[in-house]
Amino acid sequence: CLGAGGTVGGLWLFFGPLADPDGPVGRPSRDVDAGLRYVRDEGCGRRMSHAGVRLLDGRSAMTSEKFSLAKQGFQLANIETDVAAETFFSNPAEVRTTYYRQVCEIIQMVTGADRVLAFHHHVRHQRAENELGADGAQDALAGYDYRVHSDYTAESASQVFEWQLQGLSAEEAATYRQGRFLLINAWRNLSKHPVQNDHLAVCDASSVLESHLLVEGASSRAKKELTSENFAELVAGPTARYEVSHHHRWFYFPELCDTELLIFKCFDSDPKAAARYVLHSAVRLPGDAKRARESVEVRAIALFKTLLLILATELGDETFIIAAVMSMRHPKFTVLCGALGALYLMTVLSAFLGVVLPNLISQERVTQCATVLYTFFGLRLMWVGMRGEDDKDEEFEEVENTLKDSASKGQKSWLRRMFSQFCTPVFLEALMLTFLAEWGDRSQIATISLAAHQNPIAVIVGAMVGHTICTGLAVFGGEFLGKRIPQRYVAFGGGCLFIVFALLNLLGVLQ
Repeated sequence: CLGAGGTVGGLWLFFGPLADPDGPVGRPSRDVDAGLRYVRDEGCGRRMSHAGVRLLDGRSAMTSEKFSLAKQGFQLANIETDVAAETFFSNPAEVRTTYYRQVCEIIQMVTGADRVLAFHHHVRHQRAENELGADGAQDALAGYDYRVHSDYTAESASQVFEWQLQGLSAEEAATYRQGRFLLINAWRNLSKHPVQNDHLAVCDASSVLESHLLVEGASSRAKKELTSENFAELVAGPTARYEVSHHHRWFYFPELCDTELLIFKCFDSDPKAAARYVLHSAVRLPGDAKRARESVEVRAIALFKTLLLILATELGDETFIIAAVMSMRHPKFTVLCGALGALYLMTVLSAFLGVVLPNLISQERVTQCATVLYTFFGLRLMWVGMRGEDDKDEEFEEVENTLKDSASKGQKSWLRRMFSQFCTPVFLEALMLTFLAEWGDRSQIATISLAAHQNPIAVIVGAMVGHTICTGLAVFGGEFLGKRIPQRYVAFGGGCLFIVFALLNLLGVLQ
């Protein structure tokens, strides 16, 4: 069940095809004919029609096409959890803490979301189906649902979104209301035995027209579901149904094991997204084994910021302050080029490497390096400030004079003149400090989030525009203040700010 990928918090995330538990990826396909139950007509919404479909083997299909949440609306990841299967039947509180957290980490890695909140789960078992019927039950234990549906309508999804924002601060809620959100279903087999009957079938969202959507009932508003005497989960109801279409491409993944997590979209608030809803249904195939399927599905919401928030997240953060402080004491054009060079480089890395790059170099290592540099430059600036207003920064002055003398002695080519202009201590300091400050920063996370689901070129251009505006404001504002504030105060104040940054980073490392 393993493929190429990376780890996060002890969890394995897939970036490539999954292997079959019993054989190689290239084994014969297990495509089968199956029957699914669709809504029959819009007027009733509850009458079903049985439709014959070709159910494609998702494992074999992944050898020729790469499934992703953005295109098809579903993909596989691997999860290793220490939450025992029995816990899902006996201790839902443990599920809501430990298991929810693990699932949220994987969803955040897959989607690049700024924040992921799990809010509901169902444990499905044949016992519940026999006792409560195939339509399921309003309880944590439910039967299999053999109806083609998606879990949310636009109205119910929006209401769940607002419910989840109630648990955040007013500032955070206002930020996420300007952005995008996804409702995600994370489905997993609970048994140590691979799924052998009542498989979960999912439909390629790119093959579904939204005009086929039929909302069941008079209202599609969300509702609360009482799961115990003192606990109510916020879920959606009723679910959305669809008309039959021969264009729908249906998939299932034979013999899903308990270390595999099938993640699929319930709703995407972006109306231009290639995949907004994923139709799904339990399906019983001819010749299926008698062993009852035990599964758990967790519903979560992934929250994203808008592209315009790149500018908002950058204003007043560490990179903004670094540019402002340095421009008070050094040539603004050199500081601007150094800071923008770092920001542009980080933007490209964030957009194209996404979540892979932070896995190569841990955030902890970067934070440790930044702490050392902040401490060094902070103490250095404080020392310069205490020396007196008229003293020069001898180290910078000496190196810059050496470069100027070298240029005057025959370095006439435009390339060498440009190199001597930019490869100065000021430029390198601005480049290095800004790059390290930007690693793991809010604007970098926002860039990764957007690039995961939007055109990466557009994200890069938009992010660069935001960085340029913010850094320009910082540099020219810093120069303006630098002309009106004595240099010793500027140096000492900047040093204090860097020490504060170092202490905050150190606190994060210790935690």
